[in-house]
Amino acid sequence: MRLASTPHEALAFLEQAERIRVRQRVEPVEVLVGLQMRNRYEIHDAEDRLRLVVRERGGLGRWFLRQALEWLRPFQMEIRDPDERLVLHLRRPFRFFFHRLEVRDAQGRLLGVVRRRISWIRRVYAIDDAQGTMQAELVGPLLRPWTFEIRVRGRVVGFIRKRWSGLAKELFTAADDFQLELGPSISPRLRLLCLGATFLLEFVHFETRSGVLGDVGG
Repeated sequence: MRLASTPHEALAFLEQAERIRVRQRVEPVEVLVGLQMRNRYEIHDAEDRLRLVVRERGGLGRWFLRQALEWLRPFQMEIRDPDERLVLHLRRPFRFFFHRLEVRDAQGRLLGVVRRRISWIRRVYAIDDAQGTMQAELVGPLLRPWTFEIRVRGRVVGFIRKRWSGLAKELFTAADDFQLELGPSISPRLRLLCLGATFLLEFVHFETRSGVLGDVGG
């Protein structure tokens, strides 16, 4: 069910929600012929109401990058309300190892950066504010490959989890579903950055059907 809102209301939802669901939309042509299409997602609230839509930006040059680089590709994504008004902008520059994502507001102002940190065993990311000060870490436990813990000063305050999407979707598509569980102590700005981090994690660790190549490349 679609829930109408203004950009201000959509942003307020992201800054306050304790549970956010991110669902990737499957392109039929990608399933049939194996081409990499622009990724699209829907953001739902805890009651499964549609709140926002997310689209990877297109263009001929980006099409070739998608086919050549697949999950490693740089991208720009726009998070919009159901009436197509811009709420957030995401940009991933090309990095082979130290993956990075910039999160900006609708006016183009930098809100923060998600960046992969050096770790030989675990999957670890830092979330920095616009001034470069680390606000939180994302840590992937060794025995829970579909889970990332959100840690602030070493304390777990939330989770980003890949959800089981159903046998057919898991086996035959690269589409993924995620759930953010955000504790009440997480600041409004950090909630926005955690949402942005979900899409970087999706590309690096879950974009391929096996979910393995992204870890090798990271």
